[in-house]
Order: sequence, then C-alpha cells, then structure tokens
Amino acid sequence: MHTVSHTYSSGRPAAFLDRPTVEKKVEYGEMMEDHVADLQAVIREQRIIVDGLRRAAELAEEHCFQEFQHDLERMDPVEAEVAQRAERERALLVQREYEARLAELDAKCARERARVRAKYQYDG
Repeated sequence: MHTVSHTYSSGRPAAFLDRPTVEKKVEYGEMMEDHVADLQAVIREQRIIVDGLRRAAELAEEHCFQEFQHDLERMDPVEAEVAQRAERERALLVQREYEARLAELDAKCARERARVRAKYQYDG
C-alpha cells in the first residue's frame, strides 16, 4: 500500500480536504437519494401492514356483530333489549377510548414534527 503525503502552502491540509468537492457533493446526494428510497420502501411496507391489520379488525368486528345478532334472535324480548343497551354502551366506550388514543397520537406526532422542524429548519 502506498501512502501519499501532501503539504500545502497554507500549512493546513485538513482544511483543504474538508472543503466539499463536486464529487463529494454528488456522492452525498446519491447516498441521500438511496436513504430516502429506503425510507419510502419502509413506509410502504408499514402502510401495507396497517391496512392488513385494519382489514382484519373490521372483519373481526363484523363477525362479532353477526354473532351478536344471532344471539339476539334466540333471546326473549326483555333480554334482547338489555343486551342491545349494553352493546350500545360498550360501543360508545370503545369510540371514546379510540378518540382519546387518536388525540394522544396526534399530539405526539405534532410534537415530533415540531421537534424535527426546529432541529432541521432551513433558512433557504
């Protein structure tokens, strides 16, 4: 292996080497493009997973609803009314919990977006 030693008239070779060259800028740009492409692929994969989970949850909910309707048909009218009231209350509770979790997630995302924007703000 050969070692090349350079001395510059300024006496500061490190400063000269630290200056960005066109090649360095191109290489950095290509690296960033690859990184962005990788992140986009991960995002697409995550969306597919989320869509699958959402669809599975919808199917499970539909199945539970059909079972509930079938059970109601076998109940006497008073029992059916009590069961329907309980189911409405359960649905309202689930909806409130969902909305609370969604608001919490929205707030967390907003804080993270603000943090990233503050850290990487561009004064272009």
